[in-house]
Amino acid sequence: MDDSLYTYYRIYNQLYENPFVPVGEIALKLEMSEADVNTCLDGMYQSSILLGPVISVKPASTYHVYCYFFKANDPKSLLRSFQESVVSKSRGSGDWNVMVITDQEMEFTAGKGDCIHSGKKGGTFISKVTQLDWDHSLKEISSRIRTPDTKSISYEEAPLLNWGEKEWMLYHAFQLNARQDPDPVLKKLGIDSRTYRNWLSTLSMAAHVQPAFNSHGFSKCGMFDFLLKSDYQNQIMDILGLLPCSCGFFSAGDFLLVRFFLTWPGEAKKVDTILRYLEKYGYCTDWLRSFILSTSPRNYDADEVETSTVR
Repeated sequence: MDDSLYTYYRIYNQLYENPFVPVGEIALKLEMSEADVNTCLDGMYQSSILLGPVISVKPASTYHVYCYFFKANDPKSLLRSFQESVVSKSRGSGDWNVMVITDQEMEFTAGKGDCIHSGKKGGTFISKVTQLDWDHSLKEISSRIRTPDTKSISYEEAPLLNWGEKEWMLYHAFQLNARQDPDPVLKKLGIDSRTYRNWLSTLSMAAHVQPAFNSHGFSKCGMFDFLLKSDYQNQIMDILGLLPCSCGFFSAGDFLLVRFFLTWPGEAKKVDTILRYLEKYGYCTDWLRSFILSTSPRNYDADEVETSTVR
């Protein structure tokens, strides 16, 4: 591992532990200058080695979202039927070609497409990268895979979510990078700094705020989504979280969605092998996959904006 990548990784670890940690504190802990930390952060973002920290709102008694997976002949027509309820959407190729996340439960008109799965969505969790070498990672994964015993579903509800209009405006503005300079954003939104600080104080309870790390750079990777039918979702997250790149997870009823950022085709084949072992040992009873072509959050058109983040 070259020195610059190791330094990037050490900085990423600080951000994962505290997504709002000041640069000066990172510099002190890592015995670096603040200028060098800022240079590294700029390099990580420019090379897409680092994403976020990303904000993902947890479900709550007053807030739920729902996910739908379709095999559609006309994806654009299908997406138009959801209209303003869409929170995020993605287009892909595989066992499904449209995933839609909405803030309302939906009913569908026959002929729009086959809904292969739907369910109440849990919060999106991004795994913490603990090692950067595929061989070491696969050995560790192999040592962890045993017949599971305790069932678990990865779904956690936060306390009452009472955000108003301004808080939701802040969420949408900072969703893809919680550390961006707030001053120009607040000026554009017409929101004062006190409201912003109060909103920040709610995030630890209301949302996951986590960075994603990939030593290859996310822009050089393909996005692979897998739906795993499983009664052992937390155990799967623990095992797949040992991979040397961040993965995104969220529950969708009795299925777990896993998003991998992988180089093609070598790493994808390794992931296929891991999933077959998980199925063999009973962690999951079925799985579906899709190669993601584009994703977009609310207020963006999937044909114009592509991101690599799921809410």
